[in-house]
Amino acid sequence: MDVKSAVAEINYCNEELEKQMRTKRLRDMLRLLIVGYLIGRNVDRKILDLTRKRESAKIWLLERFKEIEVIHLQLEEISNSATILSSIERKQLISKIQLLAKELSLLKNSNALDREEEYRKVLSKCSEKIILQEKECICGEISKTVCSNSYLEFPQKKRIIDSLRIHQDNISFFEQWKLIDLSFLTSARKDLEANREFVVSYNDKFVERRKREYAHLFKTKKLCLDEEQKKAIVTDDKYNLVVAAAGSGKTEVLVTRIAYLIKQKPRCIEPNRILAIAFQDKARDDIEKRLAENFGVNAVNVKTFHKLGKDIFEKHRGKKFLPNEILNDTRKLSEIDKIYKQKLQDKAFYDLFLEYLRFFNANYNESAEKEAILSEKEASSYVSINNTPVRSRAEKGIMDLFLTHKINGQKIQIEYEPDFGEFQPDFRLTDFDLYIEHWGINKKG
Repeated sequence: MDVKSAVAEINYCNEELEKQMRTKRLRDMLRLLIVGYLIGRNVDRKILDLTRKRESAKIWLLERFKEIEVIHLQLEEISNSATILSSIERKQLISKIQLLAKELSLLKNSNALDREEEYRKVLSKCSEKIILQEKECICGEISKTVCSNSYLEFPQKKRIIDSLRIHQDNISFFEQWKLIDLSFLTSARKDLEANREFVVSYNDKFVERRKREYAHLFKTKKLCLDEEQKKAIVTDDKYNLVVAAAGSGKTEVLVTRIAYLIKQKPRCIEPNRILAIAFQDKARDDIEKRLAENFGVNAVNVKTFHKLGKDIFEKHRGKKFLPNEILNDTRKLSEIDKIYKQKLQDKAFYDLFLEYLRFFNANYNESAEKEAILSEKEASSYVSINNTPVRSRAEKGIMDLFLTHKINGQKIQIEYEPDFGEFQPDFRLTDFDLYIEHWGINKKG
């Protein structure tokens, strides 16, 4: 049985009982006449059966809605002990409250249960307590960030924003089902918006404060950093991407960022735990020099990509490479080939690989004079990805398109310039006996 069927059972029994009671009253009035004995001979038994069914359904409803009292007692104990529910426990309780609210609404305008209004008041108290629990949990998360005096990293910020969104949804649900009064609702929404505004604006205020606190780092012998560069230095997110043009001061930002990480409070980083990577030896030397001269920092791991790779190889290998040792023996090439084949199973990598092959050996100098371009085109060799020579870049594109796609899961078989005597089409799809003629046309068609 569920609440809907129990309410339907009680309503049906009430209607039928009303009919049977009318029949019984009529029978009692006509009892003195013989016809009275013929009316409603089974009315007493029917009334008894209907009464039993109705009481059984009511008892079931009372048992069902006892859970409201259980939840209320649980929340009362939690409030008195100043305990904070875990997110899973809160989610479970909210789901129960929402279900009970919907089920309780089925009792409205029915005489199925006398305690409907009492249960609604208790459920309202439960809703308010759970809203307060959610708010306290969110405020606790925010307080951790404030007390740590640190940047609000993206994963943590997203987690708090998601919690605020769920909190807003729950408030809206309780409002929709009229489980919280207007004054409590107004207060809850006000706190929600205040917390949201605090989280959204926190990092901007943190960055501005840090730029003032560490202003001494931004003035080196060579130049003063601008506001965007300062922001890049003090932004302590999990991942930071800085995009800037050549000569715009990226190295200076990187060097100052390293100095900031070492000198920042309270989470200063030990220099030997920082890795800075450059493309060339010259850039690496420049970083090391600036760190030492401008900030007195010497213990940072500054490496080129190649040196980092070599160090990783040597650590895995357990010994250093000899100066004249090269990485081209059969065993190493076999390992590289194995890794390469595994990567080809990745669709994204495979698509990029095909894109590379489509344009391999198909480049010419677009900036040359017209005559030189035509001459170069005639001399150029275009090869499809199955090593078939074709006459133009466009034909290579067509050929590669069919070679890299399937029809009904099957590879497409294609011939280039099949010879049929006088008739020589550009392409033939052999499985379908279809021909493709490719014409080069100008802008006017």
